[in-house]
Amino acid sequence: MNYYKATTKDYEYIQYLFNENNTEFMNSKSVSIKDIEIKAEKGTIFYIIENDNEKIGYFNIRLLGDTTASFGIIIDSKHQNQGYGQQAMKFMEHEAKKLGATKVKFNVYANNKKAIHVYKKFGCVEDHAEIVMIKKL
Repeated sequence: MNYYKATTKDYEYIQYLFNENNTEFMNSKSVSIKDIEIKAEKGTIFYIIENDNEKIGYFNIRLLGDTTASFGIIIDSKHQNQGYGQQAMKFMEHEAKKLGATKVKFNVYANNKKAIHVYKKFGCVEDHAEIVMIKKL
């Protein structure tokens, strides 16, 4: 496994990952390169995940305040269930510590049982401090 900070050349690949096979449980079923550029300009750090010189996913780290890091991760559907996400999360944790984070946060939908299982295996616990309220217009 190899991880590297994404460059603008990688943004098209990150955009590709937001496809229907990978975003079943996400609000954003697509993302534009401009969206990625804006997030990068605001401090989100994007990384590419490779295995045997093949891109298999991406993750991002964003600091929320001084000590909490927010993580996002997508492993391409054809590479899921092979432990790549768990390995990447260990690296993500290491990178977050280097940024000064003392805890990490994943936002996950309640029906995304696979992600919840992976996050719990990683040592995360559910925090019921936030409730998301939605109204359809």
